[in-house]
Amino acid sequence: MTFLIAMFESTKLHWNDHFRQFYQTYGPAVTRVFSTILITMMFYLAHTPIQLGMFAQGRSHGSQKF
Repeated sequence: MTFLIAMFESTKLHWNDHFRQFYQTYGPAVTRVFSTILITMMFYLAHTPIQLGMFAQGRSHGSQKF
């Protein structure tokens, strides 16, 4: 049982090391991409109500034709 716990601890440390390396390598890029996506989505959401209103009007007109 102790062996299993020790193994688990070592693998946990191992993965933490991997994650730290990964983050040091890709962290800044991932953060930049994430912030860009976030800003883009905020801009998109800011302009969405107008588009949604137009879309809803188009849909209602389309259903009247049929």
